[in-house]
Amino acid sequence: MIDIIIPAYNSHSTIIESISSILLQDIVNKINVIIVDDNSSKNYDEIVNFFKNKISIKVIKMDKNYGPGIARNYGMENSNGDYIVFLDSDDTFYDCYSVSKLYNKIIQEKADLVIGNIIEETENGKMIHKKSESWLHGKIYKRKFLEKNNIKFNESRYNEDVYFNELIFLSNAKIHFLDEFVSIWKYNKDSLTRKNSDLNFRKEFYSNYVSNMISVLNLAIFRKYANSKIAKLSYDLTLFLYYSYILKNNYDIFDSILDDSKEIFDINNKYIKYLTNEQKNEILSDQFSQMKKYCELETILLPDITYNNFINGERFLK
Repeated sequence: MIDIIIPAYNSHSTIIESISSILLQDIVNKINVIIVDDNSSKNYDEIVNFFKNKISIKVIKMDKNYGPGIARNYGMENSNGDYIVFLDSDDTFYDCYSVSKLYNKIIQEKADLVIGNIIEETENGKMIHKKSESWLHGKIYKRKFLEKNNIKFNESRYNEDVYFNELIFLSNAKIHFLDEFVSIWKYNKDSLTRKNSDLNFRKEFYSNYVSNMISVLNLAIFRKYANSKIAKLSYDLTLFLYYSYILKNNYDIFDSILDDSKEIFDINNKYIKYLTNEQKNEILSDQFSQMKKYCELETILLPDITYNNFINGERFLK
């Protein structure tokens, strides 16, 4: 069976569409829906009663509002399907074959994780994400692998999905990329991250991201994951921080996390020797491609960056 876990906090206006997209799946008989009520102001009984004769669905309620990461952990603890899919309460599947495409591929490839393509709806249009490692959208996970490797979400309210997935990529997971659209990341102006755009929130968001990534790297070092994988992540993070800081002129945000970022740069300086030049160029190229989506960038940046380069705001544009 496939458990679809949906954390929900006051999501009554959007979750019906999410569940409806599950109901339309061609393998709906293989699906259990677990709504984790993260202490919403009213219950979901009416919604569940509408769907309960059409689909296997239940609600489990948290005793207070913990945030989506802890809610998903609670969902995993209170379900037992062989495979897990996470769906946000304001998102939908791409079509009626989305779950079966993911399910068939994870069975066929004997994989621990399968990643499909997603469409992100934004205020200004749509974006396509392929081979996206960061978010939970468009993925199916093997439960036994998560349990064996003790992979859970942390208590963070932001970037907990990145933390979760990076732990998987650092482990010995067998991962397969599915070149099919499977999920739609809906634009919701009232979502936690989109309704908050003021400077203080953005500072908190990036500070939280850095903290999560430091936790991931330190846990990977403690668990003695492959040096090359730790090197890849720390180098990727170093480039991301540097490019975001310089190219997007986020000085007002990043000045508040310079001290915290130093640990990432220190780990990178220690582990970068485990990367070949080819691997570094591949990571650099990926970062370059990502940055071109968000800012005008004509030329690639010099790859080797120290913490001093970062805090001094040095530019390496050719």
